[in-house]
This record gives sequence, structure tokens and C-alpha cells, in this order.
Amino acid sequence: MQTKNINRSAFLDLPSVIPTHTISNNNNNMAADLHAVAQLLQATLDPRQHKQAELALKAEETKPGFSLLLLSIVASEALPFNTRLSGALCFKNFIRFNYVDEEGNYKLPDHEVFTIKKELIGLMISVPPSIQTQLGETISVIADSDFWQRWDTLVDDLILRLTPDNPKVNIGVLQVAHSIFKRWRPLFASDDLFIEVNHVLGKFGPAFVQLLGSTDQQIEANKDNKEMLKQHVETLSLLVRIFFDLSCQDLPPIFEDNLASITSLLHKYLTYENPLLVTDDESEAGPLEFVKAGICEVMTLYMQKYEDAFGPLCEPFITSTWNLLTAIGPETKYDILVSKALHFLTAIASLDKHAQNFNSEGILGQVVEKVVLPNVSLRESDVEQFEDEPIEYIRRDLEGSDADTRRRAATDFLRKLLEKFEKLVTVVVGHYITLYLGAFSQAPNANWKSKDTAVYLFSAIAAKGGVTAAHGVKSTNPLVNIVEFFQNNIANDLIADKGVEPILKVDAIKFLYTFRSQLTKAQWSAAFQPLVNNLASSSYVVYTYASIAVERVLFLTDDSNQHIFGKNDVAPFSADLLEHLFSLIQRDPAPEKIQENEFLMRCVMRVLIVIKDRVIPVTDQVLQHLIRITEVICKNPSNPRFYYYHFEAMGALIKYSAPSQPTKLEDALYGPFAGILHNDVAEFMPYVFQLFAALLEAHPDGTLSEYYQHLIAPILTPALWESRGNVPALARLLSSIVPRAAALIVANNQIEQILGIFQKLTLKAKTELYGFDVMEAVITSCKASDIEEYFTTILQILFTRLENKPSESFKRRFVRFYHLVCARDNLGLGTDFFIKKADQIQDGVFVPLYLTIILPTTQQLTRPLERKIAVISLTKTLADSQAFAVKYVKGWAKTCEALLKLLENPPDLATTDEIVAEADVDDLSFGVGFTQLNTCKKIVKDDWPEVTDVKVFVGTYLKSADGRHRGAIGGHNILMLKVLLGLNVVEMVGPEQQLVLLDMFVHIRMPVRNKPPIILRTASSSVITSAVTSAVTSSVSSSVGTSLATSTTSAPTGGSTSSSINIRFQAHGKKYFGVATDQNRLTTGSNAAIIQSDFGCVTPENSMKWDSTEPSQNSFSFSGADYLVNWATTNSKMIRGHTLCWYSQLPSWVSSISSAATLTSVLQNHIATEMGRYKGQIYAWDVVNEIFNEDGSMRSDVWYNVLGENFVSIAFAAARAADPNAKLYINDYNLDSATYAKLTNGMVAHVQKWIAAGVPIDGIGSQCHLSAGQGSSISGALQALTAAGTTEIAITELDIINAAATDYVNESLISIIRHRSMLASEETIEVVANCLRKHNVTTTVIDPVMISTSGYPLLPQNAIRGLRKHLLPHTTVLTPNVPEAKLILSEAGIDVIEPKSIDGLIDIAKSLQSLGPKYVLVKGGHLPFRKDGIVAEQDSERELVIDILYGDGVVTKVETSYHSSKNTHGTGCSLASSSLANGMKVVPAVKAACRYVEAGIRTATKIGHGNGPINHFHSTYTLPFAPGRFVEYLLEREDVREAWIDHTEHRFVAQLADGSLPIESFKYYLVQDYLYLVQFARANALAAYKAKTIQDIAASARIVEHIYREMALHISYCEEFGITKEQMEASEESQVRKADYERYMLDIGQAEDWLALQIVIAPCLIGYGQIAQRLCADPKSKREGNIYWKWIENYVAEDYSEAVRVGSGKQLPFANSESNGRIG
Repeated sequence: MQTKNINRSAFLDLPSVIPTHTISNNNNNMAADLHAVAQLLQATLDPRQHKQAELALKAEETKPGFSLLLLSIVASEALPFNTRLSGALCFKNFIRFNYVDEEGNYKLPDHEVFTIKKELIGLMISVPPSIQTQLGETISVIADSDFWQRWDTLVDDLILRLTPDNPKVNIGVLQVAHSIFKRWRPLFASDDLFIEVNHVLGKFGPAFVQLLGSTDQQIEANKDNKEMLKQHVETLSLLVRIFFDLSCQDLPPIFEDNLASITSLLHKYLTYENPLLVTDDESEAGPLEFVKAGICEVMTLYMQKYEDAFGPLCEPFITSTWNLLTAIGPETKYDILVSKALHFLTAIASLDKHAQNFNSEGILGQVVEKVVLPNVSLRESDVEQFEDEPIEYIRRDLEGSDADTRRRAATDFLRKLLEKFEKLVTVVVGHYITLYLGAFSQAPNANWKSKDTAVYLFSAIAAKGGVTAAHGVKSTNPLVNIVEFFQNNIANDLIADKGVEPILKVDAIKFLYTFRSQLTKAQWSAAFQPLVNNLASSSYVVYTYASIAVERVLFLTDDSNQHIFGKNDVAPFSADLLEHLFSLIQRDPAPEKIQENEFLMRCVMRVLIVIKDRVIPVTDQVLQHLIRITEVICKNPSNPRFYYYHFEAMGALIKYSAPSQPTKLEDALYGPFAGILHNDVAEFMPYVFQLFAALLEAHPDGTLSEYYQHLIAPILTPALWESRGNVPALARLLSSIVPRAAALIVANNQIEQILGIFQKLTLKAKTELYGFDVMEAVITSCKASDIEEYFTTILQILFTRLENKPSESFKRRFVRFYHLVCARDNLGLGTDFFIKKADQIQDGVFVPLYLTIILPTTQQLTRPLERKIAVISLTKTLADSQAFAVKYVKGWAKTCEALLKLLENPPDLATTDEIVAEADVDDLSFGVGFTQLNTCKKIVKDDWPEVTDVKVFVGTYLKSADGRHRGAIGGHNILMLKVLLGLNVVEMVGPEQQLVLLDMFVHIRMPVRNKPPIILRTASSSVITSAVTSAVTSSVSSSVGTSLATSTTSAPTGGSTSSSINIRFQAHGKKYFGVATDQNRLTTGSNAAIIQSDFGCVTPENSMKWDSTEPSQNSFSFSGADYLVNWATTNSKMIRGHTLCWYSQLPSWVSSISSAATLTSVLQNHIATEMGRYKGQIYAWDVVNEIFNEDGSMRSDVWYNVLGENFVSIAFAAARAADPNAKLYINDYNLDSATYAKLTNGMVAHVQKWIAAGVPIDGIGSQCHLSAGQGSSISGALQALTAAGTTEIAITELDIINAAATDYVNESLISIIRHRSMLASEETIEVVANCLRKHNVTTTVIDPVMISTSGYPLLPQNAIRGLRKHLLPHTTVLTPNVPEAKLILSEAGIDVIEPKSIDGLIDIAKSLQSLGPKYVLVKGGHLPFRKDGIVAEQDSERELVIDILYGDGVVTKVETSYHSSKNTHGTGCSLASSSLANGMKVVPAVKAACRYVEAGIRTATKIGHGNGPINHFHSTYTLPFAPGRFVEYLLEREDVREAWIDHTEHRFVAQLADGSLPIESFKYYLVQDYLYLVQFARANALAAYKAKTIQDIAASARIVEHIYREMALHISYCEEFGITKEQMEASEESQVRKADYERYMLDIGQAEDWLALQIVIAPCLIGYGQIAQRLCADPKSKREGNIYWKWIENYVAEDYSEAVRVGSGKQLPFANSESNGRIG
């Protein structure tokens, strides 16, 4: 490493930084610009001038070179420090909003971007630390868009600047590195992320390890030099943080290789002490504390993620951490270190093998006494903060911002121990709780802190899990009594007016806050008033805590989602409560003090939400307070949380008060709101626009007031729409104004302005939906004649967006827009209007648009009103469109089909839920983004309120239209029309058509294990019942014969009779026969009676889907689901839950989430709430639904796009936690072929991977939406799904389009059937036997699985009898072991003598053969023999296993060696699946099978701790090459040799050898070879990514490194021929080479596995080496005077030869493991 001098003068000499042509033509002007901007920056620090200064800076931003001007100011030491710091802040914000656009394109000129990146690192190193921080954040912003592809020199630049002994420079460099690398910490794994990380590690890793060592040396060398020592320790602190950054995603190979030495060094500094590093200030942590805290954080990461590597090295850290915690003092400067050390111990305790070290009462007592108690007890510093900084105390103590406090860390450690040893920890901690309470009772005044500690300890062990925002603690320790503890120890503190320490008062309130969900309504009724009384306390913390608790209690709901305290409970005292809260808020009139306490304003908001319209009597009082507060805080907005709740309170007031007194609120609020807009208070403007809109929406009729008329022109100003935070609110406001001012807008020619806004919004993905809001308001409000001239332009804008990869949400909004236009035919619009305008753009454009966008997307509409609009639109299209009647006749039928599909799931209009789901303010970007006000959200307007039942509407409208058009509609499709009109279709057709109609009305879903068939609609009950019964009676024979239908558990049958379909299924070993239904079906016709009679399980159609259960955040509605569950429970039916995580029927508030943390929390909360509600009542849940594309990749939806694959593990983990006993399923469609990519690459491969990673997936659901005749493939497909490793497989949504009855009941049976299932009843066995006879199966092997490994009988006696009577006479080979043979013979009444020799086995075989099978193989594995043929009696005597085959009067003895092994799973089925299937005769087939099984046992690998499987793969192939000769084998193959000669001995090579190659040809070759090397390096890097081991990754990396060196040599060599690097990089690649080889090479690399990629890149790697070796060995080659000879010699040099050896050697182990079919 070397020091690079930093040219600071570059920044002071403006022309060298800012190109003169971009700013001014003379330095004087530039200096003047710098001086002016510096003055503005200084003015922003003055509260009296900051507004004007910021506006002036905004104007300066538009000038060229502004960013470079700011950098010059930051660099100038001649300017005041505060000005430079202000410049750094301004530069950061400028870059954040002006560096790139939404698509990642630069907004700044290229030269400006280049200069910023060129100079920023050097500047960062040279400026003071506080400025470094701002520049570091700026670099992180730039890195988000540019690193690493557009800033690939950055890492090299950083490495170049590192020094071995200059800490100041190193600190600056490492600050830059950390600002970039720390971005990886919260990210989910992805290919792009790992490519970036590997790019960094490949370069920065070695330099990092080197610097770590040199920093250690410098610390030792400067141990007596305080200033230098401190700087080197700060360097070490940064190195530790970067060590975490580089390790956060995966364990870097360079760290793994050096882990022992690195951890040794880290442990050295965990225990390091030096008096020179001790700080005098007890509250200020020194650099050494930060180093140690960072080391603890790193060790926590390594224990959690890399325990396999770090585990053997962790013991010294555990010991040292314990010693540190027991010796460290209480000073606050050690807080960060103590908390990180406790996190490490928590990670240790999380692992069972380490947790056991704590599993004794004595050790736990020491842990509590020496570690927990010192860190949960109050310190003087805590009391001081309580008194001097109360708001900070509250925020730290309550909101979770105390993650790094001692108390929180100690609590987490204690709760982890409680999780492992609940009873023991409860006893130990309980002892100390009693001790501390006793101390308090003896001297309350002196020992009040003891009580605080006792209460804290009790809360720590009483709560299980975290404290949720909505409900507090939801799960508690069953070994403690929370209510009793409260009554005995806390209640008096809550009630007492005086004589109680304020902190103990807070403890009492916080206890109620924490355990609020554990109290009943009656208990809360007694506790609520004392809680409210504490608002009158003189203590800031006490009354604030009281407001917090009151607000959360008012938010609390019961199981029916109703508030514990409703408006009638709170309204009587709400006026006094609100007045008191406002007085507390306004106690100090200063703007910063008023908005300091957001908790008080949140309580105001909650009271207004709860009392609803009971606020009307106190509207004036509340309104005046809110207006006064608004006028004060708008002068200097400083607390986003406060004003968020403030405006939410205003929204609640408007929502409940404005409908009855709109003028009063408009008059009162217009002034202050207009003032905010006039003064450009940017933080408040989005809120004001929303509230203006809410006022309008509260009074939607009548003439628009002058207030709003004056707003129209300003809000149409394009500049106002530039701020993305304004757009959603402005769109809502404009959409609210247009309906009441349409005529005014048209008269003022403002339609074009709105159209311009619409176009601008539509161009950007993040604002496109708001464009639809605005345009839909225009379409629905203006006359058709007013907008007709613009409609073609509107469609052009939309069609252009549709052509450019539109999002799914855009397509849905476009389709909604289409239906909105088509449904308004009575207003001059309609379908024909849309078609006419579309064809004006391009003739015929409507047809593909309709078929590929409109019809498919229509079915994806999820919101009830959208589906309602679609129904109305399609109905009117069928009834009245001339274009569809004449021009698009085929489209009429498709429209009819689409309408029918919509009516299968008709929209149910949701009722308004009054529970307000507020935003999580910690997830919001205040000041730069949009924050929605939830109290006054826009209510979606129903433009057709008169349509209350869409089915009735469709029938009525079509009947009327058919009359209007004299029967013309019915002429299109009379059957479909009458179906739509609701006539009795069964009466219209004969019996042969009834099954066709059945598919229209009834979807029969045949279960394989646990999933029910589902009736979607009912026509004639008698037809349905008979059809289903017929299908089931015929089908059970095909389904029970598979291995997928083996469950013997019976479900409750309720009112089912002996003829019930459900009972018939259970008789064949099924769990149930089920149906999908919901409240609307159960209350219609005879559906409930049919379901009660014939079905054993119900699945909700829609009532448990997300849009039904949580339409808005935290606003749950379970009415439909509750009805279904209650009905099923009452009628003794099982229940399957469907579905928790699905991309469809998902509310927009979920699909619009972009934060991974937020989406994870939302998903977990939804699953916990829904599953928790029905815990113990639902048998199985479809946890995730339809997540795969057809090629097996993951579907692109909000779940995958935001969370990656992790959403699957998140969902299943949450589901398992919510209901540990429920079966958890993954469900999908098109899993109907065993070889289809969605099944193999998708479902099976992913589920295998997820299960191996610990994801608790119990079952796979195959939906089975089939076409006629497709049923024959299902058996194989289901069998293929079993490879995924789940315990259950289910058919979940079976329907067969245009199916005959046989499609539901017949399967194609292969000629060889092996009954691997449990033939669990005589009836089942008889059905199988009948099938064998019916299909003339000639060869059958029966493996009678009758007895478990433990000796427990698995079959009832009647099943054994059925086996003997019905199956054995049709058996080719029967393969029992000795216990099974004895059981069969015993049932037949044949006495069996316990065999003592081989003859005894032969007698058993002969007796069994007399019962009917052609051959009997008695397996002797359970009866091992000695070598002399006598049964072994001792374990030591077991030497042989003898199997006896008897048939055709011949005894065949198969003798194998005995192997003591637990790996015997699969012996029976493998033996039964013998070589008979390959056509071998019985005797040789059985011998081969026995040999195969013996080798499988002998070569099996131990897996897990129990009985493992045999090795099925020991003899699957024989490789055609000798070990180590794979490449030689390839090149000598007949089908390769000729091509290889062409590749290595063509004319170009010969001319190289004799020097006759034309120089221009060689120069062209050099250029193309250089360009190729880039792609070759990329392919080898891809090989590293695909490699399975770190050794192969390293091997590929070495090849890439060689290529890099080769390219450098290449450049040097090319210069001899007059070719520069720039010329090569500017040259065009050969299209032949690019298309024929490079593209093929990279395509194979992307699509195939590692070995395939190695084979593809081998010709280049190996070919160059062989060509060079051959030419060097050939005496005919010209050496002297051959200008190309140097080039040839490069490829026989040692480094290239080593690369060839590495490349060839990499392939061999993988070739050894490949199948003969692939290699041969």
C-alpha cells in the first residue's frame, strides 16, 4: 500500500473542478458564484433567513455546475466550518434528488458526474469528521445507482489510497468503504447482490486482511503515543465495522481461510486495555469501547450465521464476554458495549448445545445476579434523564429505540433463557423479585428503586414474545399470574394521588400498557378511570405515559374487532379529556415545544376517532385548538410524528363533523390552509391537499364554493406536481374538485391542462395510477361532447404506456378505465365509442388489445366495485354493442364467457370498517414523500348504487335488451344466454349433456390426501348429487391404488349417512371428501343440506382471502370466515384455510408496499391474526398460493419483488408459530405432468430446498384444472410431487373442462403395478384386484407392508384376509419378510414353526406359494444366519442374509453378506421395484434386485440420527474413462476428434507458426481476442457463481485473475502493433463470434449447470494451450524472425499451463458423478 497525495488545490482552483464552459467564461464570475452560494448556505443557518435562503438555493440548483460549486465550498478551508458543513448537507440533498431519475439515468451532465466521482473520495479523506459523515452518506447515495457497474474503479481507488501507517488517510478511506458496504446489511440475497459483493471481496478482501494486520502492529508500536494510538484504534473500529459489512451476506472465503488468525486478533482487542484510551467523561464512549462493541456485534453475526465455522473458535469469546460483563462499571459510556456483549450471549443461548451451559439453578442464579440485575436496575443517570430530558427518556424506554440500552439487551438475554428453560428461569428470577419487593416493603422511601427492578423483572419473564403496537403482549408465561401481581403490587401506585415516586407511577402505567390485552373488559372498566386520572399529574413523564396508555386502550379491540371502549363509553367525558390534552400540548407556546410531545397529539387523535360523530357538540372547541396549533407549528415544522398525528386529528374531525356542518369547517380551515400553501410549507402541503379533498368529499353535492374555485388554477400549475410527495394528495384533490366544477373547467379551457398533468403522471411508474384517478374523474364528470376531441389523445397516451412493459397494476387500472367508459353508454360513451376512438389511432388495434389485455386482466380485478363495473360493462357490451354484434361476433362469445366467470365470484360490496389503520411513522420518509391520512381516506364512490345484486342486474338487463333487439341476442348463443338469465338449464338438455353443464356449475375436486372437491355453483341438486356420486363410486379404485392416498385417519362426518360420499372416501383410507363454500352458498337453496350429507370438509371460497379479511391495514373483518367456521364446527366438518399469501385478491395497500421490513411485518401480522383467530379449528392452511411461473421460476409479484424467496420462509414460519398443529400447504396450478418445468424446476426443486433449510412445509396442493382426457397424467404427476419431501399431497381444485364422466374416474394403468400403498381395508384391496383383472395386468409384485419396525401391526385382520383372498391369486412375486409371512400364513390357518435354518425359510416360502402367487421371495434380513446355515442367536454371529425364492417347483437361494446398519429405509420398495420392469425373467430379476439392495445397504451414507435410506445410486452407471482422463477421453472420441482438429489446426494457426499470416489479419484477431477475453472472464466468473464448493470458486477466480493478467499483457503486446486499448474497446465485436460462440457460451452458463458451462468454455482454455504446445514442439515452426512467436510462447508459459490444469482438473470430480448417459 502507498500514500497518495491529495490535490486539495483542485477544489480551490475552480477552473480545474468546474469546466468553464458550464458556468462562466471567467474565474471572477465563478468566484462570485461561489461567494454568493456560500452566503446563502450561511443564511440557512439563521432561523430568520433560512426560508428565503433555501428558496434562493433552489433557484441556484438549476444553474449548470451547481454540484461542483458546492464541492468547492466544502473543500475551501478559507470558508467558515459551518458554511462548509452546510454545503456538505446541501450537496447530499442535491445528489439525492438530482443525480439520477427513476430509471437510473443521469440527470446531471456526464462531465459533472465524472468529476464528482473522481474528486469525492480524495475530498472525503481530507475534511473534518462531521463533514466526512455527510460526504459518506452522499457516496452511499451515488453507490446505490452506480456501484459497481458504473463505478467499477472505486474499489481500486480505495485500495490505492490505503496506507500501512497513516491513520488519518485510512480512516477517510474506510469511512467511504463502510458507507458503501453497509448498504448490504438489510438486503435480501440476490444474484446481483452477490455479484457486487464478490466484486468487492475479490479486490478489497486481501487489502483488508493486510490492513488489519498492519493496524495491529501500529497499535503496538504507538501504545505510548496517545494521539496516534487513538487514531489507529479508530481505524481498527472501522475495520471491525467493515468486517461485519463484508460478512453480512455470506462468509467470505478469504475470511474463512484466515478465520483463526482474524478471530485471534479480534479476541485480543476484546480484552485489550490501555489507560491512554480511557475517557474522562463518564457519558462519552471512547474508541476502545466502540472497537469492543463492534467485535461483539461481529461475533453475534458469526454465531447466528456461521456457527459451523466459528463454533470451534467461540469459547474464548464467551469467557471474555462473561468476564467483561461482570467487571464493567455502570457508567453510561459503557452502555453500547454492554448491550452488544449481551446480544452475543443471547446468540449463544439461542443454540441448544451452548444453551445447555446455563441449564442449572446455580448457574442461572449467577447469570441473573451478576449480569441481568446490574443492567436492569435504575442508575442515577436514568433518574437524571427522567427529570431533565423526559421526552428522550420516554422515547428510549417505550418505542423500541432502546435496542442498544442495557435494560433492553439484558431483557432479551433473559427472555431467550426463559424460552429455553421456562420453569427454571421463572423460579430463579421469581426469587429475586420476591427479594426486591421485600426490600421495598421494609423501607419504601429508601428502596423504591428495588420495586422498580422487581416490576421490570416480572414484566420480563411474564411476557413471551415482543410487545406489539396494537395489542401489547399477546402471549404470557403460564407460570406467573399477571392480574394477581398487578393487584398486589402495582394497583395502589396507579391509584394513589401522592406519596408515590413518579418512576413507580410510570411503572404502573407501563405495566397496564404492556399487558393490556390480558385484561378483560370488566377489569379495564375498573382500571381505565384511574389511568385517565394520571393525565393530571404534574410529572411530564407520568402524564405522557398516561396519554400513551389511554390511546392504546382506546385502540384495543375484542375478538369481534369491536373497540373495548366505544363512543358511548368515552363521549361523556371526551370534552374535558380533549381540553386537558390540548392544555398539556400548548403549555409552552414555543413552536418547538408545542410539537415536542407527539404522544399527547396521538391521544387527541384517538379520542376523536373513537367518539366519532359525538364530536359534533365540541367541534368549535376542538377546531380552534387545532387551528391555533397549526398556525404555530407551521412557522418551523420540526417533529414529523407530531404533525402527522395533528393532521390525522384534523382528518377525524372533518370525517365525523363536516357532513353535518361543512360550511363551518370550510370557513374556519381555508385561511390557515391557504397560508400554508402561500408560505410554501412543504412538509404540510400534502396533508393540506388531503384535508381540502376530505372537506369536499364530505359534502359532494352543490355548487363549488369560491374557496375551491380559487384553488383550481394553482393546483393545475405543473410546478406543484414536480414534488412526488404532492402528487397523491393533489390527484385526490383534483379528482374531488372536477365532479363539482366540470362545467367551470370546460368553460375555462382547463381540460388540456388536466390532460397535460395526466400525461406527465402516466409517463412514470410511481405516479401512473394517480393519472388514472384524475382522468376517471374527468370521464365520469364531463359531458361526452366536451371530452370527445381529447379522447384519442388519452388513448394514445395509454397505448404508448401499454407498449412499454407496463406493470400489472397499470394494466388493471387501464382495464378498469375501459370498463368505466363502456359502462357509461347512456352518457354518450360506451363500447362502440371506445372502439371507434381506438381504431382512429390504428385500424384493428382493438382486437389484440381486447383479447390479450382487457379480457384476461378483467378476471384479475379484485376490488368489488371494479368487478361490479366490469360486470355492467360486459353486460352492456353483450346487449348493445353494434361492433360486437356485427364486426366481432367471436368476441361476443368470449365476452359472454368472461362475464360468466365474473359471476362465479360476484362482488360483495364491503361494509365500511370504522377502525382506522394508521401508518407506521417510523417507516415513512417525512418531508420528501407522501404520508396518507388514514382518518379521512377517500371513500370509493359507487357510480351504480342502484345495482345491488349483479346477477339480478345481468338477467334483467339482458332480458330487456333481448326484447329491445327482438331476440337478436339469444341468436348468438341461446344456451349461454339462458344460463345468464338464470333459467333451469337442466330442463333444456338431455342426460348426455348434463355432465357438460356440470362443469359449468360444479367443479368436482377429487382428493388425493386431504384436499376436498369444491362445488362452485349449484344448479339442480339431484343432478349434482347423482353426478358426483357416480364419479366417486367409479373413481375410488383409481385413487386408492396410489401411494398418495394412504391416510387412515377418519374425520368427523356429522350428518353423513352410510351412503355419503365422504364415508365412501374414508372407507378407502382418505381423510375426507370436501367442498368449497361460503356463507352465500350455505344460505342458498339446498346447498347446506347436500354439503352436510355428502362432504366431510369445507374450504372457504373467498372469505379467508386477504381482501376479505384485511381490506385495510390492521382493519380485520372475519364475518364471512366466522360464519363458515361456526357452521363447520356445528356440523362436525373439517376445515381447510385458503389462502394466506397470494398475489391475487390482494388489497392495493399491500401490493403497493416497497419496504421489505414493512412487508415482512404486514405478512407476519396478517398470518398471526387470521390463523390465531382459528387456532386449533382448522386442519390445514394454504399458506402460499400460486407463486411459480410456468418455467418454474418465481412469479413476479409484490411478495417476490420486495422480499425475494424469503417471503416463503417468512410466511411458513409465521404460520407454524400461529398454529403449530395445523398442516401447512403450498398450492399451485399446472402441476399436472410429471415432466413439466413448473412441477420439476419449480415446485419440487424449491420445496426440497426450503424443507432442507427448515421451512415447515407439510403439504403440496395441486389444483388440477384439467382439459378433457388430461386425467391420465395426474397419477404420475402426483407421484413426482412426492419427491419434494412433504408429508402430504392433495388435489385441491380439480375441474375438467368439457369432461365426460370417465375423465373423473379413469387412469392409464401401466403394465407393471407395484402396490406401495397401505392397502388399508379389504374393500380397497378388492377394488385393486378388480382393476388388475379389468386391465389385464400380467405382472404384479406385492410387497405386503403389514408390520412396523417396532413390531406393531399396520393392517386390520380383514385387510390381511382380503390380501390373501383377492390379491395373492393375481400376484407374480410376493415379497414378505419373515414376520409378514408368518402373519399371512396364520390368517390362512396354516401353522408356522419358527425357522431355525434355511430349510425353515424354504418351508415358509412353499406354504405361501400354495396360497396363489406364482413366486414367493421370503426376505431373510430379519433373520440373519451364521456361515453354517443356522439362525444366528448372538449379534456377533450374524454373518449372512439368505433370501429364498420359490416358484415353478424350484428353490433359489440368494446369499449376501450381513451388514449392521440403520440405513435400511427403502429395502422393501427397492426390492419390489425390481428388474421385472425391464423385462427380465423372474429368477434373474430377483437375484439382481437382492444384489442391488445389499449394495445399497453396504454403501449407504449416514443421514441424520435415526434410520436412514439405502444408497439407491451405487450402481446407476459406469463411466467410460479412466480416473483423471476425462479431457483426454473427450478429445479422443470419434464424434469430437475431427471437430477438435478443425478447431486447433486450421489455416490461421499454420500461418502463425510459419510467420506468413498477414499483419492486418493478426491485428484484427488481436482486437477480437481482447474483446472475447472480457466475455471469457465473465463466463468463468459465472462458473464461480455456479460452483458448489469454495475450492471450485477459488479455481474459477484464479482463471479470471489469469485472464486479467493476460489482458494487461495483451494491451502491452498490442501497442507493439500500434493498437491502443481505447481502439480495441471502441471496435465492433465480430457478429459471427458473438452470436456463434459468446452468446452460446453465456446462454449455457445461464441455463445449464456448472459442468455444462465448463465444457462450453473448455475449447478456448484447452485449445490455446494445445495449439501452443504443438507448435512449440514442431521443428517446422519458425522461431527466428517470426513476429508472432512471442504470442505463441505466452500460451506455453507456466501461468497459462497452470490455468489449463486448473480448468481441466475442475471438471473431473463432476464428470465422475454424472450419469453414463450424459458422459457417454
